[in-house]
Amino acid sequence: MSEAKRILIAGFTSEVGGMESYVMNLYRHVDREKLQFDFVNNLNTQIAYADEIVKLGGKVFNIPIIRNGFVEHYNALNRLFSNTKYEAVYYQANRKLKNADLFRYAKKYGVPHRILHSHNTQQLDEGRVDMIRAAYAKKQLARLVTDYFACSKEAGEWMFPGVSNVVVVKNGVDTDLFDYNKSIASSIRLREGVGERKIYGTVGRLCAEKNSLFLVDIFAEIHKRDKDAVFWHIGGGGLESEMREKIRMYNLEDSYFLLGRKENVSDYLNAMDLLLLPSEHEGFPITLVEAQCSGLHCLISENITQSVDISGNVSFKSLGASADEWAIEAIYLSSYQRESCKEILINRGYDESRIADWFVSFMIGEGE
Repeated sequence: MSEAKRILIAGFTSEVGGMESYVMNLYRHVDREKLQFDFVNNLNTQIAYADEIVKLGGKVFNIPIIRNGFVEHYNALNRLFSNTKYEAVYYQANRKLKNADLFRYAKKYGVPHRILHSHNTQQLDEGRVDMIRAAYAKKQLARLVTDYFACSKEAGEWMFPGVSNVVVVKNGVDTDLFDYNKSIASSIRLREGVGERKIYGTVGRLCAEKNSLFLVDIFAEIHKRDKDAVFWHIGGGGLESEMREKIRMYNLEDSYFLLGRKENVSDYLNAMDLLLLPSEHEGFPITLVEAQCSGLHCLISENITQSVDISGNVSFKSLGASADEWAIEAIYLSSYQRESCKEILINRGYDESRIADWFVSFMIGEGE
Protein backbone atom coordinates (compact mmCIF):
# COMPACT_ATOMS: atom_id res chain seq x y z
CA MET A 1 0.00 0.00 0.00
CA SER A 2 1.33 3.44 -0.90
CA GLU A 3 2.24 5.88 1.85
CA ALA A 4 -0.45 8.29 3.03
CA LYS A 5 -0.39 11.75 1.48
CA ARG A 6 0.24 14.50 4.00
CA ILE A 7 -1.84 17.65 4.54
CA LEU A 8 -0.40 20.63 6.42
CA ILE A 9 -3.00 22.37 8.61
CA ALA A 10 -2.52 25.99 9.68
CA GLY A 11 -4.53 28.54 11.64
CA PHE A 12 -5.07 26.67 14.91
CA THR A 13 -5.28 28.65 18.15
CA SER A 14 -4.77 27.40 21.69
CA GLU A 15 -8.55 27.39 22.27
CA VAL A 16 -10.95 24.56 21.48
CA GLY A 17 -13.18 26.58 19.16
CA GLY A 18 -15.36 25.80 16.18
CA MET A 19 -12.52 26.11 13.70
CA GLU A 20 -10.38 23.64 15.63
CA SER A 21 -13.34 21.30 16.16
CA TYR A 22 -14.08 21.27 12.43
CA VAL A 23 -10.53 20.13 11.57
CA MET A 24 -10.36 17.54 14.34
CA ASN A 25 -13.73 16.07 13.35
CA LEU A 26 -12.34 15.74 9.84
CA TYR A 27 -9.04 14.30 11.05
CA ARG A 28 -10.72 11.64 13.20
CA HIS A 29 -12.90 10.45 10.33
CA VAL A 30 -10.62 10.53 7.27
CA ASP A 31 -8.96 7.32 6.14
CA ARG A 32 -5.55 7.95 7.70
CA GLU A 33 -3.98 5.27 5.53
CA LYS A 34 -4.70 7.65 2.63
CA LEU A 35 -4.33 11.07 4.30
CA GLN A 36 -2.31 12.22 7.30
CA PHE A 37 -2.42 15.67 8.86
CA ASP A 38 0.48 17.74 10.18
CA PHE A 39 0.00 21.08 11.94
CA VAL A 40 1.74 24.45 12.04
CA ASN A 41 2.05 26.17 15.41
CA ASN A 42 2.71 29.94 15.29
CA LEU A 43 1.93 30.44 18.96
CA ASN A 44 4.11 30.85 22.02
CA THR A 45 2.08 28.08 23.62
CA GLN A 46 0.67 24.70 22.62
CA ILE A 47 -2.09 24.56 20.00
CA ALA A 48 -5.42 22.96 20.83
CA TYR A 49 -5.62 19.15 20.56
CA ALA A 50 -1.80 18.79 20.36
CA ASP A 51 -1.76 15.53 22.30
CA GLU A 52 -4.52 13.96 20.22
CA ILE A 53 -2.83 15.08 17.00
CA VAL A 54 0.28 13.10 17.93
CA LYS A 55 -1.81 10.05 18.90
CA LEU A 56 -3.48 10.13 15.48
CA GLY A 57 -0.09 10.11 13.75
CA GLY A 58 0.31 13.82 13.03
CA LYS A 59 3.22 16.13 13.73
CA VAL A 60 3.20 19.68 15.08
CA PHE A 61 5.82 22.07 13.68
CA ASN A 62 6.68 25.28 15.52
CA ILE A 63 7.10 28.16 13.06
CA PRO A 64 8.04 31.44 14.80
CA ILE A 65 6.17 34.49 13.58
CA ILE A 66 8.32 37.20 11.97
CA ARG A 67 8.29 39.55 14.95
CA ASN A 68 9.72 36.74 17.11
CA GLY A 69 12.61 36.21 14.74
CA PHE A 70 12.89 37.10 11.06
CA VAL A 71 15.67 34.61 10.24
CA GLU A 72 14.19 31.88 12.41
CA HIS A 73 10.80 32.30 10.72
CA TYR A 74 12.10 31.76 7.18
CA ASN A 75 14.57 29.05 8.15
CA ALA A 76 11.75 27.10 9.81
CA LEU A 77 9.58 27.36 6.68
CA ASN A 78 12.43 26.15 4.48
CA ARG A 79 13.10 23.17 6.76
CA LEU A 80 9.42 22.29 6.91
CA PHE A 81 8.84 22.13 3.16
CA SER A 82 12.23 20.72 2.20
CA ASN A 83 11.87 17.77 4.61
CA THR A 84 8.27 16.77 3.87
CA LYS A 85 6.31 16.52 0.64
CA TYR A 86 2.79 17.86 1.12
CA GLU A 87 -0.27 17.30 -1.00
CA ALA A 88 -1.91 20.40 0.46
CA VAL A 89 -1.55 23.36 2.75
CA TYR A 90 -4.95 23.85 4.38
CA TYR A 91 -5.26 27.17 6.24
CA GLN A 92 -8.18 27.74 8.65
CA ALA A 93 -9.01 31.43 8.97
CA ASN A 94 -11.51 33.26 11.17
CA ARG A 95 -10.02 36.61 10.18
CA LYS A 96 -8.36 38.00 7.08
CA LEU A 97 -4.74 36.91 6.85
CA LYS A 98 -1.98 39.44 7.36
CA ASN A 99 0.84 37.21 6.12
CA ALA A 100 1.03 34.98 3.04
CA ASP A 101 4.43 33.37 3.75
CA LEU A 102 3.07 29.86 4.31
CA PHE A 103 1.33 29.88 0.93
CA ARG A 104 4.36 31.46 -0.75
CA TYR A 105 6.65 28.68 0.47
CA ALA A 106 4.05 26.04 -0.38
CA LYS A 107 4.01 27.26 -3.98
CA LYS A 108 7.82 27.47 -4.07
CA TYR A 109 8.06 23.81 -3.02
CA GLY A 110 5.38 22.62 -5.44
CA VAL A 111 2.48 21.89 -3.08
CA PRO A 112 -0.44 21.32 -5.51
CA HIS A 113 -3.38 22.25 -3.25
CA ARG A 114 -3.11 25.56 -1.37
CA ILE A 115 -6.45 25.97 0.37
CA LEU A 116 -7.78 28.93 2.38
CA HIS A 117 -10.91 28.16 4.43
CA SER A 118 -13.09 30.99 5.78
CA HIS A 119 -14.77 30.34 9.13
CA ASN A 120 -16.21 33.80 9.79
CA THR A 121 -18.34 36.57 8.32
CA GLN A 122 -16.83 39.59 10.07
CA GLN A 123 -14.06 40.55 12.45
CA LEU A 124 -13.74 43.13 15.15
CA ASP A 125 -12.10 46.44 14.33
CA GLU A 126 -8.34 46.27 13.88
CA GLY A 127 -5.70 48.96 13.78
CA ARG A 128 -4.59 50.75 10.63
CA VAL A 129 -1.34 48.80 10.44
CA ASP A 130 -3.20 45.47 10.56
CA MET A 131 -5.57 46.64 7.83
CA ILE A 132 -2.65 47.62 5.60
CA ARG A 133 -0.96 44.26 6.19
CA ALA A 134 -4.19 42.41 5.37
CA ALA A 135 -4.64 44.37 2.15
CA TYR A 136 -1.07 43.57 1.08
CA ALA A 137 -1.48 39.88 1.95
CA LYS A 138 -4.73 39.76 -0.04
CA LYS A 139 -2.90 40.73 -3.23
CA GLN A 140 -0.32 38.01 -2.66
CA LEU A 141 -2.91 35.37 -1.79
CA ALA A 142 -4.76 35.99 -5.05
CA ARG A 143 -1.87 34.39 -6.96
CA LEU A 144 -0.93 31.78 -4.34
CA VAL A 145 -4.22 30.17 -3.24
CA THR A 146 -5.56 27.39 -5.50
CA ASP A 147 -8.78 26.51 -3.66
CA TYR A 148 -11.23 28.59 -1.63
CA PHE A 149 -13.38 26.90 1.03
CA ALA A 150 -15.96 28.44 3.38
CA CYS A 151 -18.22 27.17 6.14
CA SER A 152 -21.16 29.08 4.65
CA LYS A 153 -22.06 31.18 1.61
CA GLU A 154 -21.83 34.32 3.76
CA ALA A 155 -18.38 33.39 5.08
CA GLY A 156 -17.15 32.94 1.53
CA GLU A 157 -18.56 36.26 0.36
CA TRP A 158 -16.93 38.11 3.26
CA MET A 159 -13.49 36.53 3.10
CA PHE A 160 -13.30 36.19 -0.71
CA PRO A 161 -15.29 39.04 -2.31
CA GLY A 162 -15.53 38.61 -6.06
CA VAL A 163 -14.32 34.99 -6.02
CA SER A 164 -16.84 32.78 -7.83
CA ASN A 165 -15.44 29.30 -7.20
CA VAL A 166 -15.77 29.11 -3.40
CA VAL A 167 -16.60 25.60 -2.15
CA VAL A 168 -18.97 25.57 0.83
CA VAL A 169 -17.83 22.74 3.11
CA LYS A 170 -20.40 21.80 5.73
CA ASN A 171 -19.40 21.72 9.39
CA GLY A 172 -20.12 18.07 10.00
CA VAL A 173 -20.37 16.28 13.34
CA ASP A 174 -20.22 12.72 14.62
CA THR A 175 -23.97 12.13 14.54
CA ASP A 176 -23.72 8.98 16.65
CA LEU A 177 -21.80 10.79 19.39
CA PHE A 178 -24.14 13.80 19.49
CA ASP A 179 -27.38 11.85 19.22
CA TYR A 180 -29.80 12.49 22.10
CA ASN A 181 -29.41 10.04 24.97
CA LYS A 182 -31.73 10.48 27.94
CA SER A 183 -29.68 8.24 30.25
CA ILE A 184 -26.52 10.27 29.59
CA ALA A 185 -28.48 13.44 30.30
CA SER A 186 -29.62 12.05 33.65
CA SER A 187 -26.09 10.92 34.53
CA ILE A 188 -24.56 14.36 33.85
CA ARG A 189 -27.31 16.09 35.80
CA LEU A 190 -26.64 13.77 38.75
CA ARG A 191 -22.87 14.29 38.55
CA GLU A 192 -23.22 18.09 38.42
CA GLY A 193 -25.80 18.09 41.21
CA VAL A 194 -28.52 19.98 39.35
CA GLY A 195 -31.30 17.43 39.56
CA GLU A 196 -34.35 18.51 37.56
CA ARG A 197 -33.46 22.21 37.52
CA LYS A 198 -33.77 24.03 34.19
CA ILE A 199 -30.39 24.23 32.46
CA TYR A 200 -29.52 26.99 30.02
CA GLY A 201 -26.09 26.88 28.42
CA THR A 202 -23.66 27.65 25.67
CA VAL A 203 -20.48 26.26 24.14
CA GLY A 204 -17.90 28.76 22.96
CA ARG A 205 -14.90 30.89 23.76
CA LEU A 206 -15.20 33.63 26.36
CA CYS A 207 -14.67 36.50 23.95
CA ALA A 208 -16.23 39.64 22.49
CA GLU A 209 -17.20 37.93 19.23
CA LYS A 210 -19.35 35.45 21.16
CA ASN A 211 -20.90 38.30 23.17
CA SER A 212 -20.09 36.33 26.30
CA LEU A 213 -20.72 39.12 28.81
CA PHE A 214 -24.25 39.62 27.44
CA LEU A 215 -25.00 35.99 28.31
CA VAL A 216 -24.57 36.85 31.99
CA ASP A 217 -27.02 39.73 31.58
CA ILE A 218 -29.55 37.41 29.94
CA PHE A 219 -29.23 34.76 32.60
CA ALA A 220 -29.54 37.34 35.38
CA GLU A 221 -32.97 38.14 33.96
CA ILE A 222 -33.85 34.45 33.65
CA HIS A 223 -32.76 33.92 37.27
CA LYS A 224 -35.09 36.66 38.50
CA ARG A 225 -37.99 34.60 37.18
CA ASP A 226 -36.65 31.14 38.00
CA LYS A 227 -34.37 30.99 41.04
CA ASP A 228 -33.65 27.30 40.45
CA ALA A 229 -32.32 27.78 36.91
CA VAL A 230 -28.64 27.23 36.20
CA PHE A 231 -26.32 28.18 33.35
CA TRP A 232 -23.50 26.02 32.01
CA HIS A 233 -20.86 27.89 30.03
CA ILE A 234 -18.45 25.48 28.34
CA GLY A 235 -15.25 27.01 26.98
CA GLY A 236 -12.29 29.15 27.96
CA GLY A 237 -10.93 32.45 26.76
CA GLY A 238 -9.65 35.92 27.44
CA LEU A 239 -12.81 37.31 29.06
CA GLU A 240 -12.85 34.88 31.97
CA SER A 241 -11.92 37.43 34.65
CA GLU A 242 -14.55 39.90 33.38
CA MET A 243 -17.11 37.09 33.28
CA ARG A 244 -16.40 36.10 36.88
CA GLU A 245 -16.62 39.72 37.98
CA LYS A 246 -20.02 40.14 36.32
CA ILE A 247 -21.29 36.85 37.77
CA ARG A 248 -20.31 38.12 41.25
CA MET A 249 -21.99 41.46 40.55
CA TYR A 250 -25.30 39.67 39.91
CA ASN A 251 -24.75 37.24 42.84
CA LEU A 252 -24.95 34.30 40.43
CA GLU A 253 -21.97 32.32 41.76
CA ASP A 254 -24.26 29.41 42.71
CA SER A 255 -26.09 29.28 39.38
CA TYR A 256 -23.86 30.54 36.51
CA PHE A 257 -21.05 28.02 36.10
CA LEU A 258 -17.93 28.53 33.97
CA LEU A 259 -17.13 24.89 33.27
CA GLY A 260 -14.05 25.50 31.13
CA ARG A 261 -13.12 23.19 28.27
CA LYS A 262 -14.82 19.80 28.18
CA GLU A 263 -13.93 16.79 26.07
CA ASN A 264 -17.41 15.31 26.51
CA VAL A 265 -19.39 18.28 25.18
CA SER A 266 -22.00 15.91 23.75
CA ASP A 267 -22.90 14.72 27.26
CA TYR A 268 -23.49 18.26 28.51
CA LEU A 269 -25.59 19.18 25.47
CA ASN A 270 -27.76 16.16 26.22
CA ALA A 271 -28.51 17.56 29.67
CA MET A 272 -29.24 21.17 28.68
CA ASP A 273 -32.75 22.50 28.07
CA LEU A 274 -31.80 25.44 25.82
CA LEU A 275 -28.64 26.66 24.13
CA LEU A 276 -28.01 30.40 23.86
CA LEU A 277 -25.65 31.97 21.32
CA PRO A 278 -26.02 35.77 21.06
CA SER A 279 -22.86 36.15 18.95
CA GLU A 280 -21.84 39.42 17.32
CA HIS A 281 -20.80 37.41 14.26
CA GLU A 282 -20.09 33.81 13.27
CA GLY A 283 -19.36 31.78 10.18
CA PHE A 284 -21.42 28.63 10.70
CA PRO A 285 -21.07 27.58 14.36
CA ILE A 286 -20.34 23.88 14.69
CA THR A 287 -21.77 24.08 18.21
CA LEU A 288 -25.20 24.65 16.68
CA VAL A 289 -24.86 21.57 14.49
CA GLU A 290 -23.91 19.49 17.54
CA ALA A 291 -26.76 20.92 19.61
CA GLN A 292 -29.35 20.32 16.90
CA CYS A 293 -28.20 16.74 16.42
CA SER A 294 -29.11 16.09 20.05
CA GLY A 295 -32.52 17.71 19.60
CA LEU A 296 -31.63 20.75 21.71
CA HIS A 297 -33.48 23.96 20.92
CA CYS A 298 -31.25 27.01 20.30
CA LEU A 299 -31.88 30.74 20.70
CA ILE A 300 -29.28 32.69 18.70
CA SER A 301 -28.59 36.15 17.34
CA GLU A 302 -29.87 37.30 13.97
CA ASN A 303 -26.25 38.09 13.07
CA ILE A 304 -25.68 34.37 12.49
CA THR A 305 -26.58 32.98 9.07
CA GLN A 306 -30.17 31.72 8.75
CA SER A 307 -28.89 28.59 7.02
CA VAL A 308 -27.63 27.29 10.39
CA ASP A 309 -31.23 26.22 11.16
CA ILE A 310 -30.96 22.64 9.90
CA SER A 311 -33.59 21.01 12.09
CA GLY A 312 -36.21 23.70 12.69
CA ASN A 313 -35.05 23.94 16.33
CA VAL A 314 -33.30 27.30 15.98
CA SER A 315 -34.90 30.63 16.90
CA PHE A 316 -33.31 33.96 15.97
CA LYS A 317 -33.37 37.19 17.98
CA SER A 318 -32.01 40.68 17.38
CA LEU A 319 -29.06 41.89 19.42
CA GLY A 320 -31.00 45.15 19.63
CA ALA A 321 -33.40 43.39 22.01
CA SER A 322 -32.75 43.80 25.73
CA ALA A 323 -31.41 41.08 28.02
CA ASP A 324 -34.89 40.97 29.56
CA GLU A 325 -36.48 40.27 26.16
CA TRP A 326 -33.93 37.53 25.47
CA ALA A 327 -34.67 36.01 28.87
CA ILE A 328 -38.44 35.96 28.34
CA GLU A 329 -38.07 34.17 25.01
CA ALA A 330 -35.47 31.77 26.42
CA ILE A 331 -37.80 30.72 29.23
CA TYR A 332 -40.65 30.22 26.76
CA LEU A 333 -38.49 28.12 24.40
CA SER A 334 -36.99 25.96 27.14
CA SER A 335 -40.13 23.82 27.47
CA TYR A 336 -40.58 21.43 24.56
CA GLN A 337 -40.65 17.73 23.74
CA ARG A 338 -37.02 16.74 23.17
CA GLU A 339 -36.33 14.37 20.27
CA SER A 340 -33.22 13.31 18.39
CA CYS A 341 -32.55 15.09 15.10
CA LYS A 342 -29.75 12.74 14.03
CA GLU A 343 -31.50 11.50 10.89
CA ILE A 344 -32.37 15.04 9.81
CA LEU A 345 -28.70 16.04 9.98
CA ILE A 346 -27.58 12.93 8.09
CA ASN A 347 -30.13 13.60 5.34
CA ARG A 348 -29.01 17.25 5.12
CA GLY A 349 -25.36 16.21 4.65
CA TYR A 350 -23.93 17.03 8.09
CA ASP A 351 -22.62 13.58 9.00
CA GLU A 352 -18.83 13.88 9.41
CA SER A 353 -18.03 10.47 7.93
CA ARG A 354 -19.50 11.46 4.57
CA ILE A 355 -17.73 14.83 4.60
CA ALA A 356 -14.44 13.07 5.38
CA ASP A 357 -14.96 10.72 2.42
CA TRP A 358 -15.51 13.73 0.17
CA PHE A 359 -12.34 15.38 1.47
CA VAL A 360 -10.22 12.30 0.78
CA SER A 361 -11.62 12.14 -2.78
CA PHE A 362 -10.91 15.83 -3.27
CA MET A 363 -7.30 15.39 -2.19
CA ILE A 364 -6.33 12.16 -3.93
CA GLY A 365 -8.75 12.10 -6.87
CA GLU A 366 -11.56 9.70 -7.64
CA GLY A 367 -10.60 6.13 -8.30
CA GLU A 368 -7.24 6.24 -6.53
